[in-house]
Amino acid sequence: MELLTETDGDEPTRVVVNEPTRRISMERETELVRTARRHPATIALIQEITAQVEAGVVVRMAVLYEVLGLGNRAMQIPSVLYLRPEGGFLVGEAAEARSAAEPDRIVREFKRRIGDPVPILVAGSPFSAEVLTARLLSYVVGVAAERQGGPPDSITVAHPANWGSYKMDLLRQATQNLMATAQAAANSTNAHYRAAIYTFNIGFNTITSLTSSLSAAQSQASNIDVYEVPYQNWSNDAITNYTNAMNRINSVMPNPGSGTNQAGDSPQEVMFFVTDGVEDQMTGGSRVQSLMDPSYCTTIKNRGIRIAVLYTTYLPLPTNAWYNRYIGPFQPNIGPTLQSCASPGLYFQVSTDQDISAAMVALFNKAVATAHLTR
Repeated sequence: MELLTETDGDEPTRVVVNEPTRRISMERETELVRTARRHPATIALIQEITAQVEAGVVVRMAVLYEVLGLGNRAMQIPSVLYLRPEGGFLVGEAAEARSAAEPDRIVREFKRRIGDPVPILVAGSPFSAEVLTARLLSYVVGVAAERQGGPPDSITVAHPANWGSYKMDLLRQATQNLMATAQAAANSTNAHYRAAIYTFNIGFNTITSLTSSLSAAQSQASNIDVYEVPYQNWSNDAITNYTNAMNRINSVMPNPGSGTNQAGDSPQEVMFFVTDGVEDQMTGGSRVQSLMDPSYCTTIKNRGIRIAVLYTTYLPLPTNAWYNRYIGPFQPNIGPTLQSCASPGLYFQVSTDQDISAAMVALFNKAVATAHLTR
């Protein structure tokens, strides 16, 4: 997007943001214009993600809005990613430099595909447009944090006005699809399944209590949503409390049986656990970011409950100071820790560029297959 300042003589009267899908006027008395009056300098916003360029912005409120250069040869960088053979992406100029030699590892124009469920193939590997965009934006934020000596206080991303809210929905839809899969399996095998759905953050939230109506559970799964904090730094941003969540789920899950039709027997129990594996909670008045304590899982498994873990990969942010200080030292151990949490054969790792729904269905089918073998 391009930000223009329109003036009446020498005095700015409004700021106009032009982009392909909308035109927004912010009138004379906005804080942005008052700032412009005090500082007769170029004002800029984060540029809309386009197929051509990316630009980041440092916003010093009530002082100056200035463009942060991202490139080595220009202020902007091309919106291009290069998938390295060993994994991870090069971004911008570094990616563009590889485009001639290894074109199959280059991806561009992915912004246009946001919302498209069909993955983009890069060197034969599938990625969603959302994940590719996230990698690009993570790079922008990392460069800004490095060059400004710390992470930004807030981040704003502009988008075309005709975009709706995108499906956070990936997890919501995946859970709904899982309920549909379970119902289809029940219908075809004459088995009986019950389901309960919970989410957790700083608290423990019931989406639906244990029910034999999988269609009702599928409907209730539409209520899975992002947890919204009331303001920045609320609870020191520590909102992933495994201690509370694992203790609560252990208390609500019934004792398992063998899952036979014999009188007095009760169903087997499987806990499907979708997580990025990083605990972030207040302990002793301090914020603690760490691996999940696997003893929570041991306690649950010792009751005869099997645990199926879907690890949504915690992606590295090597240019981010916060990540390097708090998460980087143990990031390689997140996957192994979660695998030790899972029951044998019931661990799956998936990036958000992959099909979370398909991974959950695969876990379900594995859990059902092993249940048939053990009863």
